[in-house]
Amino acid sequence: MEERKNILTVCCVAEEGRFGGPAHRITQVVKGLEVYGHGVKTHVVYPTGDSERFGRELAAGGIRRSALNITRLSKEKKIFLKYVIRFVPEILLLYSLFRRE
Repeated sequence: MEERKNILTVCCVAEEGRFGGPAHRITQVVKGLEVYGHGVKTHVVYPTGDSERFGRELAAGGIRRSALNITRLSKEKKIFLKYVIRFVPEILLLYSLFRRE
């Protein structure tokens, strides 16, 4: 009888799309999980805005990814208000992605 392996799916949601230290670390950790994390599938979700390099780095690493229209948390009043207004719809968007993936 064939043994069925349990596969753990990990989703990393990055609110900030700019490619810096945290985005670089996410990319490196996911690459490591794909290579050494036996039975681990990964998926990175990042915002569509200001994230071209992040998307390129993920694609270059062969990492499963989704660019979604999500808002980052900010002290800037305009962005904060947008975050508050869009919070529930964005959570539902993420929920539907999690269910699909």
